[in-house]
Order: sequence, then C-alpha cells, then structure tokens
Amino acid sequence: MWLPVWSLRWLTVTAHTVIVSKLLLTKMDEQGREILKSAMEACDVKRKANLWQQKLDEQASKSRANPFSQNFTGETSLDHLSKEEYGRPVEGSLTDIRGKQAASWVDHEVDKLVGEILKIGRFDPSEGGLATVAFGELFLHYQDISNTVVGILMRAKKRKRVKYEGEMLFQHSSKNVKITALS
Repeated sequence: MWLPVWSLRWLTVTAHTVIVSKLLLTKMDEQGREILKSAMEACDVKRKANLWQQKLDEQASKSRANPFSQNFTGETSLDHLSKEEYGRPVEGSLTDIRGKQAASWVDHEVDKLVGEILKIGRFDPSEGGLATVAFGELFLHYQDISNTVVGILMRAKKRKRVKYEGEMLFQHSSKNVKITALS
C-alpha cells in the first residue's frame, strides 16, 4: 500500500500518530516506511527538545534565586515560605526521603535502647516506679548491641523517652549517672 506524502505528514500531526503509524508500517512499501519512520523520529525529537527546554528554564529560574550563583538577581523564592517550610528540603526530594529514613532509623534505635533499659534496669520507687540503670552498666550491656549508645541516649532524651542529669555522658566519668526510662 502506498500513501501520498501529504497524508503521512497529516498522520504525524495527529494525537494517535504512533498507533496508526505502526499499523501502516506493515502495509506500506519501502519508501513509505522510510518517510513515516523519519516523521515519527522528528516528533520524538521535538518532544525531547521541549522537555530539555523545560528543564533549562527550571534551572535558570533556580539559578536566579540562588545567592551563590553568578546569575543571582536579588529576588529569592524564599519569600513565600512559612516558618515551618524554611530550612526544610523540598517535599519528595531525595534529601527529604533520606531525612525521613534517618528519622525512622533513630526512632527504631531509641525504641531498642528503651527496651534494653527496661530489661536490665531496676524499678526505682524514688523515680515513680520507673526503670533506672546506671550509665556504666548500660554502656557495658549495650556495647554488644550497638556502638552508638551515647548518641542514641541524647536523641532519646530530646524525644523525652529517657531522663538523666547533664548533656553528655562519658564512659568513665559518668558511670554512676542514673538513666530513667520514661516510656
């Protein structure tokens, strides 16, 4: 089957170009197939060129708003951000995803630490019947579980899951500090 050139051009403009083109490829002569293939490739190139231009425009916009860029215009896109959004990664970005994964890991580690305190601690009436353990004892017990006991204790204190005196605990000098599991 042979189609005139004008009909091939019309086919490439319509929305169902690819479907119709693939059907026609099987019933065309060699010359018609070549014309149709080149028309299909031209449409694909235009689509890719438009996509590339869109990416370039987005990057140029970000560059104009970035104070560290040579293209900085003095107008930032931060004016529309609320206090909660400022200093946070863009929702759904890789940075946002990594941050959520890290927070989840810390929550898991805090739960594990509190569980170990409840397991090895003694219930102290002076602390309202809550489980308490000396830091030295916890450090020795927890060293086989994880090497991050001090950091996880700090995160647990920040999340109000444990309480103890001071900001930072040290292996030898803080061995008698009482750690109390709050939940």
